Amino acid sequence: MNYGILFVGLNMVDSYLTKTAISLGGEELNPIMTHIGGIIPLKGLIALGIVTLFYHFGKEKLLKPLCIGMILISAYNIITILSWGGF
Repeated sequence: MNYGILFVGLNMVDSYLTKTAISLGGEELNPIMTHIGGIIPLKGLIALGIVTLFYHFGKEKLLKPLCIGMILISAYNIITILSWGGF
């Protein structure tokens, strides 16, 4: 499995979920992403930059745990949005 592609995709999903949560009254909890929040293409580009750096420096093995983390974050966001009556 290519964890780089998965990581970029999961970040874009997270961005969409963040945008949805904000529209329901939520807020971005990551202070680094406060101003990016729901800008899906920008978050995808940032994730792609991270993936590129990881491959460049031979650290691509770190992408698997990062993907697991993004899956957990996305699951939390989905549960939260559903509990607010979203989607």
